[in-house]
Amino acid sequence: MKPVYEIIGYQLINLKYQRNGQGIPEFFKLSIKPSSFDEAKMLYIIQPIFEIKFKDSESCLFEYTAAFKINDLNWKNSMNKINLDSLFLAAVFPYIRSTVHHVTDDFRGSINLPVIDLRIANLEKGIIFEPQLNVVNKGMKN
Repeated sequence: MKPVYEIIGYQLINLKYQRNGQGIPEFFKLSIKPSSFDEAKMLYIIQPIFEIKFKDSESCLFEYTAAFKINDLNWKNSMNKINLDSLFLAAVFPYIRSTVHHVTDDFRGSINLPVIDLRIANLEKGIIFEPQLNVVNKGMKN
């Protein structure tokens, strides 16, 4: 029995990257362009966008496309679009993490994104992550 979907592949389709000075990240943003479904080919396409804003630099953009073969149309139709987009983005996020790490790896250190469970995220407006650089560990609190 085939799985309900299979990942066909992903591709970095556009990269805009500039990191001046120390290149301290101000924020990261993960969003997605409107997805599409080709019913004739049973392909679901997502277009994730990962943005990094470094201090004293323009925003950096990593734009991807990823394709998934839908093997069970009933399953696909039972899911809403937000859930499908987040599920499929979760499937390719490890590859996005790897790309960001390798592109940003220089003498200042690479950007290492955390493992994030995106399966139930609503990415229509995007998710913004802001690093806390001056956090002092004061022990655990209840």
